[in-house]
Amino acid sequence: MPTPNLGYVTRAGLVGLGFMHVINQHIPAWKIKTFDLSLLAGYTRVSGEIDATSVGFPRPDSDLRKQEMPFKVHSFLFQALISKKVEAVTFYGGIGYNTTRSTADVLGSYVIFGTTEDNQVVVTDPFSLSFKNSSMRVNGGVRLDIGGFYLHGEYSRQEYSAVTLGLGYFHY
Repeated sequence: MPTPNLGYVTRAGLVGLGFMHVINQHIPAWKIKTFDLSLLAGYTRVSGEIDATSVGFPRPDSDLRKQEMPFKVHSFLFQALISKKVEAVTFYGGIGYNTTRSTADVLGSYVIFGTTEDNQVVVTDPFSLSFKNSSMRVNGGVRLDIGGFYLHGEYSRQEYSAVTLGLGYFHY
């Protein structure tokens, strides 16, 4: 059985912005600094458009509108983090709140059944989807620094939990 074609992305964009600040430097009672306590705020937006003409449903001859599937995802995270560095290894954990809003539409007219205009069943702008999700987040991880490279692993527990592994390079 052939794999269905889900279209191709004709336009996409990603914007992200984040701020993190170590706050225990502002608390006089913590004169002996054995760990770092930070606050993090981050925003991410992903948007795009999928060309739906390649999905395989023909467009009726009488409707010349483009068949497309625009989507947007907005996410905001606020989190408190604690970390402890021992030599080249950093252990960290945090608690926070994450909120996400997603929208997706299927726009245009699609011939679902029929071969001629007389017997065609056509749907126009068949659906729009909108999702909102907010949840508490708890995470923990470790980061290993090796001569400009770093390797990290993290587990985050929330409504949709995730395991993240990464490799990076720092050039100073």
